[in-house]
Amino acid sequence: MKTEEVLEIILSQIRAVSQIFENSSAGKLSYNEISEKLSDIMQANVYIISVKGKVMGIHCKDMEDNTAVYDPDSGGEYMPEAENKAFLSVKETTVKENALSLFELFEHIPADRSHKKPHMIVPVYGGGIRQGTILFARYEPFQTKDMILGEHVATAIGVELERRKKRAIEEKHRKESAAQMALEGLTYSEQVVVRDIFQQLRGESDLVVASKVADRAKVARSLVVSALRKLESAGMIEAHSYGPKGTRIKVLNDRFRDKIMAEDL
Repeated sequence: MKTEEVLEIILSQIRAVSQIFENSSAGKLSYNEISEKLSDIMQANVYIISVKGKVMGIHCKDMEDNTAVYDPDSGGEYMPEAENKAFLSVKETTVKENALSLFELFEHIPADRSHKKPHMIVPVYGGGIRQGTILFARYEPFQTKDMILGEHVATAIGVELERRKKRAIEEKHRKESAAQMALEGLTYSEQVVVRDIFQQLRGESDLVVASKVADRAKVARSLVVSALRKLESAGMIEAHSYGPKGTRIKVLNDRFRDKIMAEDL
């Protein structure tokens, strides 16, 4: 294949990858969807792995080749610790014709057939630190053009991970600030009532009977209703009345729950 033809292939693949992340920036794609589209472009199994070994995105051409481990508790998948350690030891894009050569320095690595095909390990960096790894695996050898595309993908994913991390931090600060304002908007008596309610809640959603709360706190029922309305207005809870049966409370801001339980009342 001529150099010009190879460059045209690389360019078309880079454009396809860029389109994937344009959609992702608009919040339309999950890492599994990103993996699926990358799998189609690279004709390979694709794993997007966090620095802790969690498989954030995965798509396999043949699920029998899936080397990830299913976690029944979370419903997700992860890479065994020794394997993830091996991936993290790779500091730059590396192609292994037989991935067992990558694992031979580590103990307790199963020598299953899925490791015997070519692997391309691409480190993902974002914000100047290692964010994870992209693993490509297929039966056809990887070439230089695949490494170029792999590094382009890793850069895009690193930016995406950093963007999502910043968004999560901003959301945490927003919830923290909103929770503090909601707490300050309650009178002392309302804070006592609200803490009693949160102490009785089972999980993040439960039925609350205002009259029972009022009896326990020795306050008027109207004060309980007022406190709940304030919290709903502040976006701390969602409340749905079932008449005499009570009011279904759903916690929307977990930081408020932490704050009210920590108050010295």
